[in-house]
Amino acid sequence: MSQPQPPSLALALQQRRTARGLTQEELAERAGVSVRTLSDIERGVSRFPHRDTLRLLGEALDLTPDEIVALQQVARHPPIASVSGSVANQPSRAPDEETPLIGREREVQALRQMLTDGQHHLITLTGPAGIGKTRLALTLAQSLRQEFAERVTVVDLTSVTDPAYVVAALAHALDLRERGGQPILETLIGGLADQRRLLVVDSAERALEARPVFSAILAHCHAVALLLTSRHPLEITGERIFPVPPLATPDLRKPMPPDQLLSAPAVALFIERAMAGQTGYAVTPVVARTSAKICVRLGGIPLAIELAASWSDRLAPQEILAQLAAGSGGALLALLTRRTGGGPARQRSMRDALAWSYHLLDAQAQVIFRRLGVFVGSWSLEGAEAVCAPPASADVELVDALTRLARHSLIFPAPTHDGSPRFTMHAVIASYAATLLDERRERAAIARRHAEYYADLAERLEQGLTGAEQAQSLARLVDEYENIRAALLWTREHRELDLGLRLVGALWWFWETRGYVTEGREWAEGMLRLLESGGSARDESAARAYYCATILAAGRQDYARAERYAHVFLEKTDSPPKRARALLTLGNIAKFKGERAQASAFYADGLAALRELHDTKGTLVALNNLSALTIEQGDLAQALPLVEESLAIKRQIGDQRGVAVSLMNLGEIEKLRGAMAAARQSLAEGLQMFEELDDRQGIALALNNLGELAYAQGDDAEAISRFEASLRCAEQTEDMAGVARARLRLGEALARQGAHTQAEGELRASLALFESLGQRAEATECLIAQASLAWNLGQHDATDRLLADVGARLAGGDIGLPQAAQAEYERLLAVIRTTTDQRRPAIGD
Repeated sequence: MSQPQPPSLALALQQRRTARGLTQEELAERAGVSVRTLSDIERGVSRFPHRDTLRLLGEALDLTPDEIVALQQVARHPPIASVSGSVANQPSRAPDEETPLIGREREVQALRQMLTDGQHHLITLTGPAGIGKTRLALTLAQSLRQEFAERVTVVDLTSVTDPAYVVAALAHALDLRERGGQPILETLIGGLADQRRLLVVDSAERALEARPVFSAILAHCHAVALLLTSRHPLEITGERIFPVPPLATPDLRKPMPPDQLLSAPAVALFIERAMAGQTGYAVTPVVARTSAKICVRLGGIPLAIELAASWSDRLAPQEILAQLAAGSGGALLALLTRRTGGGPARQRSMRDALAWSYHLLDAQAQVIFRRLGVFVGSWSLEGAEAVCAPPASADVELVDALTRLARHSLIFPAPTHDGSPRFTMHAVIASYAATLLDERRERAAIARRHAEYYADLAERLEQGLTGAEQAQSLARLVDEYENIRAALLWTREHRELDLGLRLVGALWWFWETRGYVTEGREWAEGMLRLLESGGSARDESAARAYYCATILAAGRQDYARAERYAHVFLEKTDSPPKRARALLTLGNIAKFKGERAQASAFYADGLAALRELHDTKGTLVALNNLSALTIEQGDLAQALPLVEESLAIKRQIGDQRGVAVSLMNLGEIEKLRGAMAAARQSLAEGLQMFEELDDRQGIALALNNLGELAYAQGDDAEAISRFEASLRCAEQTEDMAGVARARLRLGEALARQGAHTQAEGELRASLALFESLGQRAEATECLIAQASLAWNLGQHDATDRLLADVGARLAGGDIGLPQAAQAEYERLLAVIRTTTDQRRPAIGD
């Protein structure tokens, strides 16, 4: 016959008696009650004893009057019992079959194997609050009943407040009664010694100081398998730690059909719980994708997903997502609250679940945990030291504190590019930490530290972006970018403009090479608008931000704004090297506008000034700009020594991206000189370097140049493949000039291959883009390509109109066509002049 589940009164009384070192017989004698009466209470048979009986027992235990009243209240109003242990050969209560375990098939299979192979006697399921440790353990307990001949016992230590009570709780769950004069631990070991049993202990983090109990079981009870759930491993010999991962979420960066989204375990759980809360819940494609976004936002934590889904009878998935996205800290946690009763208190809200873990920490670890709430994504050990460590007088060992947080499953290692220590939190845990930071009124000071640290870091990394540590500096910026964004947002919202402008001024190279130009412009120009509307900052910080805004505006062909920013930059800075670099920027603007003579003058003046100042990095930029311009103008004799000088210096200082850019220029020169094999080698080497740096703009450029080389060699298939790849890469980085260039070259290659309709579409799209960008030379080149296609298709009137447009443009200003385009234009005119009305052959006949 199954024994009744012991309510809290039974365990509470047993804990107090054991703490006094009394046997049942001794306490019964002191209180003047029978041993049977006391035994029935402690076994849960007598769940509602008389108040006077409890008073006598309380007095015999030397309890205070208030403690006696509390004991009596527990007897009158016992809490809802959590799952507790079975006794003898009776199975423990199964998990609720109406809410099946979702997405844990691999974990269940692996754990079943480990628990039955005879090699693993202590397995601890670890993980943060709400990850599903208890549910997984209970499912395993139910599924392993036959393997353990129904000897499966589940012990919940949630209510254990003193490690000394752990052994009593285990003995009670196993229905092991004390023997006169024998220590309870010996009774427990004796009862388990010859048994093949699965002992499941939930919330073992309450029993860390009772490690000797579990060590004794391992040492003397070789047929017992222990399965523990804990937010902190026991760290004893023989323990196998099994971290319980979040439920898998879909990768929303990839397009997925609804069925594939719904097959992700996290999404399946959300939908199952949402459907359980209401009838007629329709799972449309929009609901599937929105549910997936909710699960990603919640980091795949099952309890958080269930709590969010519980609102589905009142809120549509889009509304739940909007509240999760808009809410942070307390607002987000308020949504993740169960709206119906039932279940352990710690599982009724994510805040309660996380508070359980937080209050298990020592005071120093609590301080560090709160302050880590200011970070977004992941952070380095250096960042944690700069932002979170209290003053030295507090004598806090940060590494030790982080180690304790990791052992409590509150932070986790994060991958890095170089293997250096890095940590992260699940998004919901970070929200809880941020809430505590707000409640303690610490956010303002910690957020300032955070912004100051990232401004310093960005400036340090900027110095490494053009030297031997280029790859490492770029990778570090990628690792830190989420936090940099957070720092930028804080400086903008709190009008801390000097810090914000310093961040902007240090990031222009990163934004440009990583393809974040649009985002970078929004940050830079937003900060500058605040400055121009009455904000204050040091001139040097402002000057650097104006320089950034100039580069990014020019990169998006916004020449009027770029020129304005450049002139303000010149007014703000008194640094000769920076003034010289401004000349290079003005040269870029002139070049983009088609004013090549003016661009050449700016480049030459800037190069001379930078050489005189012995500014190596600035000199390299000037050499690159001037060589690229001379190549376009067909002056290879002037271009080659500039490229060779630039390449030699860049190799010497280890500027990998600079080397790749110079290799692009060298490859172009070699192609124009007819050295095709050398050109291919230079371009391929440059592409490899761009790929190693994940420089997406550079990759697009190299692919385009390799396509042009294949086109020049008559390999249209390779050329088309390269141009298409360049186009995709330029589209990903929103580099519209790169998109237009790739479409132009693709159109030319398709035309030569005979795909005339597709070629015409690419050329028209390219022309429209170049026109919108104000790039007159490139737009004119598109018209020449269209005229060539029209002529070959026999559309002579269209050819005449297009060439007339080209002639008017060339006569109207300094456009400076590339040599190849100029040659094609002149060839077209010559063919037209020599063609009779009787036969107008295609170009190339």
